[in-house]
Amino acid sequence: NDAKLRQVLIDEITLHQTASNNNSAVATCHGACFPSEQEVDEDGATFCVVMELLRGPTLEKAVESPVFKSMSPAQRTEFAAKVGLTIAQVLLSLQDQSDQAIYHLDIKPANMAFTSDDLKSMKVFDFGLARARAALTNSIGGSMIVDKNTGTQNYIDPQILLNGTASRTSDVFACGGVLYFVAMGGKHPSFGANVSNDEAREKWKRGELPAIPSDGSVDPRIAAIINACWRFDAKKRPLVPQLIGMLIQIVAPDTNSSSNNTSATAATATKATASAAATTSSSGDSNNATDGDIHAAAGATMRMIQQAQQRGGADVFVATMFTQLMALLAKLAERPTNVYNIGTVQGNMTVNQAAVDNSVHHNTTTTTSSSAA
Repeated sequence: NDAKLRQVLIDEITLHQTASNNNSAVATCHGACFPSEQEVDEDGATFCVVMELLRGPTLEKAVESPVFKSMSPAQRTEFAAKVGLTIAQVLLSLQDQSDQAIYHLDIKPANMAFTSDDLKSMKVFDFGLARARAALTNSIGGSMIVDKNTGTQNYIDPQILLNGTASRTSDVFACGGVLYFVAMGGKHPSFGANVSNDEAREKWKRGELPAIPSDGSVDPRIAAIINACWRFDAKKRPLVPQLIGMLIQIVAPDTNSSSNNTSATAATATKATASAAATTSSSGDSNNATDGDIHAAAGATMRMIQQAQQRGGADVFVATMFTQLMALLAKLAERPTNVYNIGTVQGNMTVNQAAVDNSVHHNTTTTTSSSAA
């Protein structure tokens, strides 16, 4: 079993290191620590991932911090949008590389953390469930075949529960759950204490999701984006460039073009889901969206960012994020045809077998599935 666990960990490290290349929104992965047989026998040592030290809390714990609790409703809405943009930056890089596509498959508040207690910069980690999109022998209609338990309860794509298939928008669905968590002040998507896990799972499989309050406690713009990400039909969810465009309207709204930005964002969410559905209607799968349509979505979002940059007024985080997103979107918009027939990861990596020192932040035994948060 040690040999099997070692290979599982190497696979995780390979995907994590691939994901962190040229992507500041992914925690840097240095390698892994493999104990000797003697250490395992005598000390019960575990295999572990060695990554950069993130000195701030996870998002799951950040909602309990004084910084988060002191935010006004408007600041909390902007904070949620920035969290969403960070996730979207990761997904954009993972899914749209020229020689591979990676699905994280466990996007949730516990798998992202801040670089400091000021909650201004966040990074995603834990690629234990991540998968590289395989060749056609391991896919159905372009969707990746995965175990039906792959993911975390209340963040997992219903299509994984139903069919065991993960698509390009499975992580987008989970992003909606994270936005819900932040908007609700730290409440995981759930049906309440009176609904058992089994009952909740069956509801999830039918596309019955927790209600978003309509009393004004959740900004309607965030609610519109959550609903778009939570579409039961994977083909009707926004593609990542479209999700970015929706979030930009919150962090850098064009106040001159519309007197009602809430309505504008909601309209954009509706348009994005309709566009995603049209993009995938011919193939029946969001993984097989045509190159031209994906390029067009990236180009449209680039123009939106350029307009926001010209207006100015964005804070340092947003300005930096815009620069990073522009680089990723430009790469995607110029992608040659047929690049989305994606194969397995091909990359070289060196596994660090040195002992873990006090700079290690993430030290856990790797598992092949995740339990409810």
